[in-house]
Amino acid sequence: MNYSYDNDAISLVNRVDALFGGITNSDLADYGKFGPTPLAAAMWWTADSQADYGAEGDVVDGSYPFMQDAWNDAMGGFELTDLVNDAKTDEYVKKVEAYDKAYQIGAKFESMLWLACTVVCAWRTLNDGLPLDIWSAESLDKIEKEFKRDREAVANDMKFALGLQTGSTR
Repeated sequence: MNYSYDNDAISLVNRVDALFGGITNSDLADYGKFGPTPLAAAMWWTADSQADYGAEGDVVDGSYPFMQDAWNDAMGGFELTDLVNDAKTDEYVKKVEAYDKAYQIGAKFESMLWLACTVVCAWRTLNDGLPLDIWSAESLDKIEKEFKRDREAVANDMKFALGLQTGSTR
């Protein structure tokens, strides 16, 4: 499992769910005194354990366009044969490590947001008896607006990791 169902995950799930009607008191009654948390945790774990995280790079590059420039900067001026032959300079290593750290910050947020959306989609389908098209343009627009500030904070943390700005937001 890559991402624990912790307070940050629960917060993301609740925020995404609130965009699509939220969990009502009658919903809680349907699932007994423990509420939806064990079910949501099971959904999170299943989605996380079955996810193919190979698309993270596309999401990070799409959501944080400065990362492509950071990659080009890290790779610029280095010949592939030098890198394969382990002729890596300290400058190269430093830039790639910074890129990797920034990438992980963005990938963590975007992956957890994807998991939250997946859990809410499954939850709403079970609860309402109809699938929620959480990946529709209208739904994605709601999600984009709700998490705009979060993405800006993540972008600032990523830029800090890259040395592009001083001061992290967290």
